Amino acid sequence: MKNIKTLVTLILPEEVHPELAEITTDYKMAGHVFDGVKLDQEQRMQTLRDSEMVLNCIETIDAEVMETCPDLKVIVCMRN
Repeated sequence: MKNIKTLVTLILPEEVHPELAEITTDYKMAGHVFDGVKLDQEQRMQTLRDSEMVLNCIETIDAEVMETCPDLKVIVCMRN
């Protein structure tokens, strides 16, 4: 298993946890769904700096964030 550094910005249903564990155990959770506050631009860049993948809901991932986070390879938008 490759341990992909991942940021999760949404609450994942329990049935998804085993699938996430197949690709990584190296993940952190941050953002609006955890503390009610959307990350600002600097917080997004800092939080994503070493991430290779983000499972995202409402956080804005724009060109500036992507340029600041060269390791970021996969952005998954998980809105409805």
